[in-house]
Amino acid sequence: MLRNLILSWKPKEFNPNSIEGEHIIGILDALRLVSPSRLYLGGWAFIRDQNKSGQVSSVRIHISINNQKICATRVIYIRPDIAQAYGNKYCRSGWYCNYDIDKVNLQPNDILTVNAIAGDYQQKIYESQLNRVFDFLPY
Repeated sequence: MLRNLILSWKPKEFNPNSIEGEHIIGILDALRLVSPSRLYLGGWAFIRDQNKSGQVSSVRIHISINNQKICATRVIYIRPDIAQAYGNKYCRSGWYCNYDIDKVNLQPNDILTVNAIAGDYQQKIYESQLNRVFDFLPY
């Protein structure tokens, strides 16, 4: 059942003016199974108003299930769509993480959380119960 829900997940429609965050902003915009047991999560994040040249430095992403970190990555990948949306800034704002879901017995009521961290700042960029992750299909 959970695998079928993950297969049907779609991101919220992207609107650069609707993204909030005092110091760090970003979103989870990809969640899919890339094999029967491999979950791919991806998105973007950057430090607000830092480094107008488009480089994003020192932003880490922590992905948790029920407050237990399952995956960590850095914001280092090129996202031309984000650069274009934000005035040709923040080109290297992309991140992704692959996770073996067989390592954790995922349940529909588990809480998926994605945090972006830079220095002393931490911004929750996504959180939802897995059975509710799929309630906001924008299409």
